[in-house]
Amino acid sequence: MKNFFFFILLFLNISVHCGFVAGTLVKIPTGYSKIEDLKKGDLVVGFNLEENKPGNYAIKNVCKIMVDDAYLIHFSDQEIVTSQNQTFYYFDINEWINIKNIENMNLIVDNFKIQKFASKIELYQLNVATVHNFYITNQDLLVHNVVPLVVISFFASPLSAQSLMVLGGMMGAFGFLQFKDKSFKKMRFWGNKKSCSAQPDPEDPDDDKEESFFKRIQLNADKKARTKRFGKLYRDKNTKLWWSKDLAAHGGSKYKVYKETAKGLEWLFDADAAGNPIITKHKGPIGLFIYYNEIILLP
Repeated sequence: MKNFFFFILLFLNISVHCGFVAGTLVKIPTGYSKIEDLKKGDLVVGFNLEENKPGNYAIKNVCKIMVDDAYLIHFSDQEIVTSQNQTFYYFDINEWINIKNIENMNLIVDNFKIQKFASKIELYQLNVATVHNFYITNQDLLVHNVVPLVVISFFASPLSAQSLMVLGGMMGAFGFLQFKDKSFKKMRFWGNKKSCSAQPDPEDPDDDKEESFFKRIQLNADKKARTKRFGKLYRDKNTKLWWSKDLAAHGGSKYKVYKETAKGLEWLFDADAAGNPIITKHKGPIGLFIYYNEIILLP
């Protein structure tokens, strides 16, 4: 029986998880736009490193992802929520700097502070044509976009004609099962924003998301407490941040998040039903600080 020398190519599409939370300002030719309002084909301002000049470049794709490695960055009077893989460009040394490199990040922005989230956060990824970067915030910080990395490898094996037919049938059946798989069906395309992983249906009520998220907060808590004004609070054992339900629920806020200080709990940000920080929401004077003498620890 004649043998065939069969070559198999493997294509591995790997995307680096980076991006920014809803509300992040992206520079466009006419000013700034919230990242969630951008769509495929829109122009953003980027920087051509080869030509050493800024320019307008089209968005190739807008993608939403869920990550569990998000960071809250404080600098000056602003906040950014992004992934641990996000890089910023430092023009003085012509290098990309990861946000975890705190020493060098302080060279880019003043009073830089970073805090990790333990809960999952939804981020928006932009894929920008040609330069693969864009500016964010009114301080015009240059950031790298998401770039899919395609790794190609191959191997060869002598196969008989019968073996080749069996292998072809198996590969076809595997492809059909993948298509039928329920997790594949959960992937959705929301307008021009591609969902990169299985996401909740956007038409689901916030109550379901809130209930599911808050259960995770409760299960992950290492301390519980209550106050007369703000109800129960739960401390995340990983981040040491305190979470409480927002009883007023103004501006889409479902939770208030606090950090520990020497005298009490200081308000850090409001969060939506999925636990994503609402960075554009104005905070009134009520609930900015909870003194320890107001807090009763629970068993």
